[in-house]
Amino acid sequence: LGDAVAAFAAYRSVAVPVAAERAAALEKPALAAADQAMRAALARGNLPDAEAALLQLREFAPTAALALRGERAVAAAKQDRGRELAAVRLLVALDPGSLELVERQALLEVEAGDASVGVAIFQRLVERQPRDRRLLALLDWAKFQGRLQLLPQAVRRVANRPQLDRADLATLLYWLAPGVRRGRSGAARIASDVLDHPHREEIVRVVNLGLLDLDETLHHFAPERTATRGETLRALVLLILDRRPSSPC
Repeated sequence: LGDAVAAFAAYRSVAVPVAAERAAALEKPALAAADQAMRAALARGNLPDAEAALLQLREFAPTAALALRGERAVAAAKQDRGRELAAVRLLVALDPGSLELVERQALLEVEAGDASVGVAIFQRLVERQPRDRRLLALLDWAKFQGRLQLLPQAVRRVANRPQLDRADLATLLYWLAPGVRRGRSGAARIASDVLDHPHREEIVRVVNLGLLDLDETLHHFAPERTATRGETLRALVLLILDRRPSSPC
């Protein structure tokens, strides 16, 4: 009656030679039909039906590229980075020459797997295409994300906030900017409003390096005030130029 998926499943369940022969003849159309059903469900945004069709694909051919591509597509639709990474790793093993798959693995490794693996993959891609600015930018991004993964959990939470206050900015400058923790600071300046702050050490260090300023009258840092774009850019420019002004700009 035209239902290759149901017919294939039924023939596979019968342990007689003629059923095995008919199952073998139906395998490709059954896999294609299950894949088509899954992708149609994804196109409609019907994730339960997509998962059901994918379940049939995995049952019929768990290690086939078609099933792995389906797993990747469903995982991507559900924004499940870890699940997509698992599928992409297997697909790369089947087709290591696919640059699209290799690059996707690198991105997913950084986001949901082992960032050092992602960095290594991007480095290999850059070695093959050293003038590709997009790949160079992705390599820089991967290295930065790798450094984030090595930070204390409290600092990673700060880095994920959609908006930073001045204490958050000082914390990120302290932990992420090369040389801030070990750089030589100028005259010690203590902000009276951060003595009990959980990030007091980071704030004092950044202030004494001249990267963020104090209210010169009250000697307040205002840690809860929203960090402005101007003071963030100023701090970054000073870091790039390796300059530490003696007075606020």
